Amino acid sequence: MPGHAPQSSNDAAAQAHHDRLYGMALRMLGSHADAEDVVRKAGRRRLARQDTGSTDSTGGTGSTDDRPAVEIGRLCLDALRSGRTPRDRPRDDRTPPADADAPGDADAPGDGDPPRDTDPPGDAAGAVPLAALDRLRPDERVAFVLHDAYAVPYEEVASVLARSAAATEAITARARARVWFATRPHETPDAP
Repeated sequence: MPGHAPQSSNDAAAQAHHDRLYGMALRMLGSHADAEDVVRKAGRRRLARQDTGSTDSTGGTGSTDDRPAVEIGRLCLDALRSGRTPRDRPRDDRTPPADADAPGDADAPGDGDPPRDTDPPGDAAGAVPLAALDRLRPDERVAFVLHDAYAVPYEEVASVLARSAAATEAITARARARVWFATRPHETPDAP
């Protein structure tokens, strides 16, 4: 745009960070408006912590990169559990845009194989339809999105769910299986 300075690398990094958090919230909540509200609320909390000198309110392991994801996860889990999210909105309003930040590899395994605990994180979880995510319990949805779509470590996801890492792995595996069956209703997995 004429008259505007080029975007600085700090601005670009801040926008990429916002887009990542927004993508997480959108997949967990299924609503653009709710996702933006959660990202704003997390940002206000972060600024308030900086003003008071508080360093880590996540209760997690304190990994600097995952703190915002943990905060978003907690806010989304609270919203899902309280029923504040609009599950009856028309699908058009709940479909994430194609450019919403969602890691995932279109060429990754998953084109017919049932999920395994050994599958790499982000193996197409970003491409899961919201209708399939709507079938998950709030803790399953948050665990699935954070771990499988955004590769947040189980220990950090566990701090969001207030569960052990082992229990979080089990919740995520259950969610992965439920999503697989929801997206392939007429298929049955081959016996190993």
